Amino acid sequence: MRRPRRGLVLLAILFALSVVVIAVPRLEIDTPVFDLDRGDDENVLGLSLGLDLKGGSHLVYKATKEDGSPADPEDLEGVRKILEKRVSSFGLAEPTIQLLGQPADRILVQLPVLSGATVAIGFDGNTVSVEELEAFMRSEIIGHPETTVEIDDNQLIAQMDELRPALRDVDGTVITEAESDVIRRALEDNFPVTAVISFAAVDPETGLVPVVEEDVPVEEGLPDEPAGDADTATATPVPQPAATPSADGSDPGDVTPVQTEPTAEPVPDDGDATDGDTPVDTGPVTVVPEITVEQIQEALAGLGLDNALVEPVADNTGTAIPNFWSIAITGVREVVIDENGDAQPTLVDEVQDAIDAISPLDVFATAGEINLYAVGGGVQEAKHLIGQTAQLDFRERKCGSLTPPNIDDAWPPDGLTIDEWVNVRCTDSTYWNPPFGGGEQDIDIQGSDLTDAFAGTQPGVVGPVVNISFNDHGSDEFCDVTGRISRATNQDVLAIYLDGEELVAPSAQAAICNGSAFIFGNFTAERARTVAIQLRSGSLPVDLELIQERNVDATLGSDSLRKSVIAGAVGLVLVLAFMILYYKVPGFVAALALILYAVVLLAIFKLIPVTLTLSGVAALILSIGLAVDANILIAERTKEELRMGRGLLASITSGFDRAWPSIRDGNISTIITCVVLFWFGDRLGTSLIQGFALTLGIGVIVSMFTAFFASRVIMRSIAGTALGKRIESFVPVGSVGLERAVGAED
Repeated sequence: MRRPRRGLVLLAILFALSVVVIAVPRLEIDTPVFDLDRGDDENVLGLSLGLDLKGGSHLVYKATKEDGSPADPEDLEGVRKILEKRVSSFGLAEPTIQLLGQPADRILVQLPVLSGATVAIGFDGNTVSVEELEAFMRSEIIGHPETTVEIDDNQLIAQMDELRPALRDVDGTVITEAESDVIRRALEDNFPVTAVISFAAVDPETGLVPVVEEDVPVEEGLPDEPAGDADTATATPVPQPAATPSADGSDPGDVTPVQTEPTAEPVPDDGDATDGDTPVDTGPVTVVPEITVEQIQEALAGLGLDNALVEPVADNTGTAIPNFWSIAITGVREVVIDENGDAQPTLVDEVQDAIDAISPLDVFATAGEINLYAVGGGVQEAKHLIGQTAQLDFRERKCGSLTPPNIDDAWPPDGLTIDEWVNVRCTDSTYWNPPFGGGEQDIDIQGSDLTDAFAGTQPGVVGPVVNISFNDHGSDEFCDVTGRISRATNQDVLAIYLDGEELVAPSAQAAICNGSAFIFGNFTAERARTVAIQLRSGSLPVDLELIQERNVDATLGSDSLRKSVIAGAVGLVLVLAFMILYYKVPGFVAALALILYAVVLLAIFKLIPVTLTLSGVAALILSIGLAVDANILIAERTKEELRMGRGLLASITSGFDRAWPSIRDGNISTIITCVVLFWFGDRLGTSLIQGFALTLGIGVIVSMFTAFFASRVIMRSIAGTALGKRIESFVPVGSVGLERAVGAED
């Protein structure tokens, strides 16, 4: 009995260890030899669950070269490695990235469900508060009661649990648009753009704004003030409306009444005119037209804005300011770029044209347009990382000149003040391009010259930064360009672009020659990390087009898991009940072996780890049937030995020995089938087949151990007890021909 006892102790230890492994959601073991970190706190028993049980996104990308030809397998293999690097750096849990097709022409990316999504929103003029946006996002219109909103550098950052991505069919056609697009439209429809308008003084005969020519040179630096020369005739400026109120009403502007009557011409003396009494030409007579609210509403109705709110602008005392109205425009969509790269007119542009058709406008100022809408976090950010080609460009920007090109030129141009010119000469492409500036020049720094990029912080800089470092070539070029910028009297800048979009355009106080620098701007911590990943991962050698997207909701996944657990439990109970009722003691032994099998198998799944999918659950249930089949063979062989008149222990030993070849051969054939299925699943990119084959293969191997070793130890241990005297308890119900066995035992 020593050997069965030692076997029972071994089985007890194995069972206890397996229970501990699956009972602790997350195992973390740090030793000098190895580190073990398995499981998590979110899933059942800490197991790794697949998309169909946990929820997630199934993305298929089509790869093509720049010339439109299909990508070759070598390019696709490079893409796969880059995507693995990008997605792993982002911290996604066990993504699956595979090549599809023979030869490969598509890429399969499976992402587990990602919690959390962020939407960064910027309203022109900061017209929407944190409280207003948070209340709107939590309302029934949007339906995200968990939303929290905070402000970061004049941007409203909305945090949500998740955003539903777009649903596409097999051809890539969008069936259901992304929830982020729905939210943007809702914002545009519920937060109107406010336009403040004022009509210009016009010639009452023509209805046009008269053009007044000025032929007096303007003193440098004072474009709005004529030079004081008594010998030079000057034209009287056309009277202008009052100063423009701000769109949000915080600044009522100058409420001084506008001059509408012409200035009387001075009457010359009878004598000869001198320089001091020469009549001055006051220019044409102008009046401000009397426009009614009804006229404005009629013009808006022609654009479908029948319910647009039009009201006079009031000052802080509530008094209406003459000739100023505010218009609430709802449904202003983002700018659409046509195939030629030209921006199409927006609803704001159409409103301006319609109002200007009533009478020429002098003021048309807007506030409340969405000038920033960026979706990040979760699947959206992961898709952005997967599909985007990161390309870093450095350009030396020659800003608009600080001094006029010609001494007689009015400067700054376009009536800008000195302070306004300083702010826009390096940021507005109108002014840093010719004729005001020198444009941009490419610098010989490529993405390959970048050796590292990582998110971090820098002393004296508010917010996250992206630290970058260059190789020798990039360091030399960077040193040259920063040196030129620091020495330039025009205070030029170094513009840094990522994928054609300007990241930042800093100036340089001195040459940076140590090969390291950092990029800063309106970065959130997540955006800084994303940019660093893109720069560090490099550019994709091919273009990726999302042609298929299938998403499994986390709720649907948990429902599938619940039903799978119920199905497995019901099946296991029925099998155990049948084995115990029909095979008696061997059936009870089989039940114990099956329980041990299930516990050990789940522990192995967690330790490897194996991602358990819905097909894997099916394979797990099937492997239970295979394990039972082995116990049935053993029970039947033992019964036959008992009929031949052998003793119980001898019959058990012989029954196991005779059943083993059948168990071995049957299970080996099943394992071979699993290997073939796994290989085909890997070649065809069918994860469902792979999950089924892997789970079934591991289950068959474990069942061979439990059915033969565990059942044998338990059966021999029971045979050595008083129950071993009752031979009828070891044979199936209804068995005959046991007299010889009973006699032999006596």
